[in-house]
Amino acid sequence: MTASKKALCRFNEADGLLKYEHAEGIFPKNVLVSLREKLAQLSQTELATDKKDLAAVSRGEKTVEVRLNKVWFDAWKSLTPKGRELLGDFKYVIYPPQVRQMSEQSHYVPWHQDIAFGRLMPKPHEHLITCFIPIEDEPELHSTIRFAKDYQHNAIEHQASGKFGAGITNFQFDDTVTFDLNLGDALVFGALVPHQTYTPPNKIVERRSLEFRLVTQNNRVAGKDYFDIDTHQFVCLPEEE
Repeated sequence: MTASKKALCRFNEADGLLKYEHAEGIFPKNVLVSLREKLAQLSQTELATDKKDLAAVSRGEKTVEVRLNKVWFDAWKSLTPKGRELLGDFKYVIYPPQVRQMSEQSHYVPWHQDIAFGRLMPKPHEHLITCFIPIEDEPELHSTIRFAKDYQHNAIEHQASGKFGAGITNFQFDDTVTFDLNLGDALVFGALVPHQTYTPPNKIVERRSLEFRLVTQNNRVAGKDYFDIDTHQFVCLPEEE
């Protein structure tokens, strides 16, 4: 089903992991167009040479070199006040982001919770939310994210699934929800919300998007780089000596 509009709920540290929201118009369209043009430019010279980059490209993701470019954080420098209010306690964006350029169904991410992928990070994170930003001119014509509707439980067991390090293989979600997105919109959701890549009927598989993970001040990891959406500065919590 396609979700109807409702008032946005602020993402607080105590209960943000089970929420999902369609945040309308929280990023300026011209900024996202500029980032899409930058992605096209970088893609022309992108080279996947090592095993990690080759695996990423096979999943519809960009190489580490592209992801490390700090230009993607221009989106956060232009976040609207409504967007900032929505994010609540989550103000530290994990660096680098995920930059995705899907072109075929083999790039579909299976049903999963982001807590499972957070645990696979070199510096694991569990208490996080994701901000998914499509950068196509008409996102509603392209593949998107589908959520399990009203899921209110803890982490589900994940298994390696195809090209991906984690997926839900033995749990069925019969009641699902999608949103009709416009350029400038985002989907914001907690690490316990089950979701998957989905292309609605008569829509296009191909999609370019940016995916950022955010944590609260209390859930930063020592030695990890973050972008502070309030100060617009990159910060790192020092390692304990």
